[in-house]
Amino acid sequence: RHTERIVAEGLLTRPGSEGYVGVLLMVIVGYAEEARYAAQPSVLPRGGYPQNDVVAPSFLAWHKENVAGSCLEAALAILAAIASQALFVEDRPAPPALTPFLARVRELFPPVDLARNLGPDGERLAAAFSESVFSAA
Repeated sequence: RHTERIVAEGLLTRPGSEGYVGVLLMVIVGYAEEARYAAQPSVLPRGGYPQNDVVAPSFLAWHKENVAGSCLEAALAILAAIASQALFVEDRPAPPALTPFLARVRELFPPVDLARNLGPDGERLAAAFSESVFSAA
C-alpha cells in the first residue's frame, strides 16, 4: 500500500525525465500474490505404499516459507527503490537516521532519470536485503 500511495501521488518522475519507476508497482503486486499463495496452509501429504500414516508437512512448509520470505525481501527492496526515487524527484534528504540506508539503496538502485532496464538493479537490491537478513551481523 505504501508503494501504491507513492505512485498515486505522482512523485516518481522529474519534468522532462524519461525514466519511470512506477512500473515497479506491478512487480510488487506480483510478489504480494506469490507470497499470499505460499502462505497457504500446508496440508498433510498422503503416505506412500505400504505406509498407513501421513508424511510430516514440514518439508512442504519450509519451501513455502522460503518463497514467502523471498517475496517479502523483494517487495521491501521495491518499496525502498520507490521511496528513494520519490526523495530524489522531490530533492529531499532522508531523515538523518535513514541517510546511510538511503545511500546504500542508491548505490544498488540509482535514481532513475533516463529509461533503463530496472531488473538488474532490483535484483541487486533484493539480494542485499536477503543477505542482510541472513548475515551474522
